[in-house]
Amino acid sequence: MIEATLAPNATTQTMYSWEEYIAKQVPVIWMPDYADPITEIAANLAGVTPLNTFSYINPEDWYYSN
Repeated sequence: MIEATLAPNATTQTMYSWEEYIAKQVPVIWMPDYADPITEIAANLAGVTPLNTFSYINPEDWYYSN
């Protein structure tokens, strides 16, 4: 089914069939919980903390330091 969805001629019905199948196989999709995050950050990477309350990452604020 996955290969069929990746085919260039895949239709929306192909996608719906896969969606219905996977919904029965995996009834819950895991989503990370950011209420109590455990984060590992390189010692020379700055601008990462504090972590964003809404779980957004902002790589434009990151920079390497010596």
